[in-house]
Amino acid sequence: MSWSRVKTVLIVFFLFVDAFLIYNTFVRNRPGTDISAQTVSNTVKVLANAGITVNPDIIKQKTPTLKKPEISNSVDGRQKLAENLMGNDIKKTENGFESDKGRIVFNAVAFSYENFDSDVSLKGIEEKNAIDVAASYLSKHGFDVKSSAVRDFNAGDNGYYIKFGKEIDGYPLYESYLDIYIEKSGRLTRVEGYWPEVYGQSVNSGKVSCIDRTKVLINLLSVPELNLDEKNEVADIQTGYTLGGLPDSDSPILLTLLPAYRVILKNGENYIFDATNGEFLYKS
Repeated sequence: MSWSRVKTVLIVFFLFVDAFLIYNTFVRNRPGTDISAQTVSNTVKVLANAGITVNPDIIKQKTPTLKKPEISNSVDGRQKLAENLMGNDIKKTENGFESDKGRIVFNAVAFSYENFDSDVSLKGIEEKNAIDVAASYLSKHGFDVKSSAVRDFNAGDNGYYIKFGKEIDGYPLYESYLDIYIEKSGRLTRVEGYWPEVYGQSVNSGKVSCIDRTKVLINLLSVPELNLDEKNEVADIQTGYTLGGLPDSDSPILLTLLPAYRVILKNGENYIFDATNGEFLYKS
């Protein structure tokens, strides 16, 4: 057996020992929805032993309680979406709609709209008001971005790029995004994303108490996609909602959102966990 393999086996063994100890500390010290400072400290040490740095300040010592809302994947609104963007004079294509003014293409529930009409201009746009002007345009064309977060913004020589993210009661829906591209002159060039309709509380779902973040961080150690041979740093742990990835169904059905934690590494990697039991769901 090679030394490299022996070293790997030893690392895994000690990680399991550490995880067992931290679990016992977690069970003994957890008073309801509070996380003890000792549990946080032990968690940071366990991660450090595995080469993962985490600032204890990002491990909130209160666990959230989230509802389980429902969304529609908006497939039933494809023609309406096309008409909102291009008017009523459109024709159906194999994977979307088109007209003299533009073309919209669908890939499962995601869409991409390309504007051909030079008259579609966001007048008076400049860097200081680009986000507000873009949000106003999108709201007039069927996208409710009033309670959304701006996830990215870039003002360059060629124009403006803005990424909106849907939020529900202040928590992000990880899979949802809406990108808009605007030339410096104000001419709209493209809108694309996945922007489902959000409905109220699912009748039978009730509210869900999330597990604390220390268990999620410990579970990060067993994620196959994470390279433990490299040094890693946890930049943040975010609470939100997930569908477990983008839906691939073309059926206009209601989908119940799952409360989730997103562990964000400093290198840009994102790991999504079920916030009800700590199970790893996917890497994004």
